[in-house]
Amino acid sequence: MKEKEPIAARYPYFGIVGPVGVGKSRLADLLTQSFGAECFREYFEDNPYLKNFYTDDPQNFAFDSQMYFLSMKVLQMRKLSGILAGGAAFHDPAIDEDMLIESVQHKMGWISNEQHAVYKRAKGRMMRGFIPRPDIYIAIKASKETVIRRILERGREMEIVMHERFPRYFPKVVDEFEKWLKKMRAQGKVIVINSDKDDFILDEGGRERVVEEVRHWSGYFIHREQQFGNRRVDGAQLIYPTFLIPRIKNSGDTPPGLSPEERVLRQR
Repeated sequence: MKEKEPIAARYPYFGIVGPVGVGKSRLADLLTQSFGAECFREYFEDNPYLKNFYTDDPQNFAFDSQMYFLSMKVLQMRKLSGILAGGAAFHDPAIDEDMLIESVQHKMGWISNEQHAVYKRAKGRMMRGFIPRPDIYIAIKASKETVIRRILERGREMEIVMHERFPRYFPKVVDEFEKWLKKMRAQGKVIVINSDKDDFILDEGGRERVVEEVRHWSGYFIHREQQFGNRRVDGAQLIYPTFLIPRIKNSGDTPPGLSPEERVLRQR
């Protein structure tokens, strides 16, 4: 079989990740409207197993629900290469979110060891030939207390039922997210939005700060890639999107307003 030729250049792929209830979809709306970029969304209402997972017996529906989300995510990613040839794209949420939620459900005993192994194999096979991970992650942090408060405030009945029956579930998702974030900060390019501090849902100033944070760090990360001639896993060089701030002139520069400790962390 003839090997696929690497893509010469494409626009960046952004993945949004965060616990349930932190405002991923609201942030995706804000960023795509501000930047005029494409967005892949998760239509959780279409999942035929999700309501029963939340309100019936999670053990009977967790695996089917997660396999459904995985298959829908892969169908979306089939379109990714064509879209990135013409502009940047955001994924709400990135496939990493599926993986960490499936991991929590496995640890809760709702997904068996055998099902967990099947899920991991299926993910590996289904993702062959696709861009394996976002070029830049946007991770939304929130405390466990904030996550529970927002879940209760938005009032989705099935989530409230889950919280009342299994109060450990949503806090465990926060814990799993924090583990993922620690690992990804060391391995990849992550823009961290602390939604406890910047309210991008109700506060106009918070929205402006978050948009500028993403704009600054995206520009910095992509400029560094271009400066050193780095290519992504698919062999592509990243094209600088027009919605980002002007390129940073010096490789050591970082966006303003950071402490020395934050500069070290961001450049790791």
